[in-house]
Amino acid sequence: MRGSDGYADNVFDELTMRYEEPNSATRWDSPLFTIIQNDPNDKLPFDSIWDAIVERRAPPPTFSTAVKPAEETNYQFELDRATQDVITAILDSQKSGVPMSYVVVPGSSEKVNMPGRNLTLSELRRLRMQFSKLNRQAPLQVGQIAESFVNYLNINL
Repeated sequence: MRGSDGYADNVFDELTMRYEEPNSATRWDSPLFTIIQNDPNDKLPFDSIWDAIVERRAPPPTFSTAVKPAEETNYQFELDRATQDVITAILDSQKSGVPMSYVVVPGSSEKVNMPGRNLTLSELRRLRMQFSKLNRQAPLQVGQIAESFVNYLNINL
């Protein structure tokens, strides 16, 4: 509606410029029923609409429409804490000055295999950020974070 009872003229013009005509080939506009009723005796396709709404199976979900599994509300905090604990254990073991072939870390039965050189904080932070990005897409159970991070470090060091 345009004018004093509806949208301002410039808003209405902007809305009409953004209008996209429905396309039955796209997932979002399917099924598309075009109903042009010039004659009052024309019948509406009630059977087709009923079949599309009630009888037809929904298309399989895509990545953008799939329901993500519920994750714990403090998952990001737990991820940060567990990975920081592993990094702290590695840096503390390097402070002793004694070369080590592995480091035992809290929260994991796995050990970090040391590459034969001291690891820098920036290198460990970079690996931590990569690990965190991977786990935002497919979250782990909180109890598995430290062990998975140790495995990730063993592969990438």
